[in-house]
Amino acid sequence: YENTDPEKLRPDYLPPSVWRLSEKRSLGAVLDTYAFGLYKLGKLEEAEQAYKKAVELSPSADIVVRYAKCLEDLHKDSVAFNVLKDAVESGDTDPKLVSELRALAVKRMGNTAFVDSLVESVKRKSAASRRAEIEKKVAEGIKQAYDAPGFKLAALQGDSVALDQFRGKWVVVDFWATWCGPCKSSFPYLEQFWKNHKDKSDVVVLAVNCWENKPAPERFRIVKAFISKNGYTFPVLLDVKDQVVKAYGVEGIPTKFFVGPDGKVYLKEVGFGGPTMLEDMETALDLLKQKVGA
Repeated sequence: YENTDPEKLRPDYLPPSVWRLSEKRSLGAVLDTYAFGLYKLGKLEEAEQAYKKAVELSPSADIVVRYAKCLEDLHKDSVAFNVLKDAVESGDTDPKLVSELRALAVKRMGNTAFVDSLVESVKRKSAASRRAEIEKKVAEGIKQAYDAPGFKLAALQGDSVALDQFRGKWVVVDFWATWCGPCKSSFPYLEQFWKNHKDKSDVVVLAVNCWENKPAPERFRIVKAFISKNGYTFPVLLDVKDQVVKAYGVEGIPTKFFVGPDGKVYLKEVGFGGPTMLEDMETALDLLKQKVGA
């Protein structure tokens, strides 16, 4: 692999930007596994270096916490504290991170006052910053609104579904794939968003499966198994020929489009924003309803 051009390994159906990010995250996961093995073998110094690189490539809360625990075992509590603090200050207030940081704060300071204050400050700043960014995106989206490409796709739960049958409602079109880690991480929040609105009948969620690179029967089986296993209830459509994802100009997944009651795209969101996804989607929807109409 080291002597191979990574670009030559990229599947044709994956855009370069998605492939590069996927490669980076995958390498981070491999290094995390390697570091964990070294850690279990008692090779802490080697594990430390592997974890450090893994965090640089894929700074998930789980990897950061494992890195910090390795540092603690090396009696580098100060370094571990700073690693965790930096992660929180970057905006990640994952409970696992915060719990580990609090434990270290007690060891170093005797209490968690500093950490509690830091977390609250980060949450406030993050919420204000996110809202300002969403307001900016909504304003730009309204100015640049365009007709959403129409489509009619087979639904996992039954008959075919067409976008134009939902005129008069807001529609969130979410492109995803079963192999996509960020897509899968985002789904619990998408499910809750769907549950928040399905009985109000004001918003429809259409999770459009794409880029599976599998023949139709196998794709149907894989997608159905994934959705059933996780108990998701939002509508799922199958873009078997990947024509709809192409029509929408998607370059990376997950990508969500907020389509207004008039059939125009008013907002595009790329990627998984973490635990604040549900709150951010609700904020975006509220702003769009205020400015465009319910």
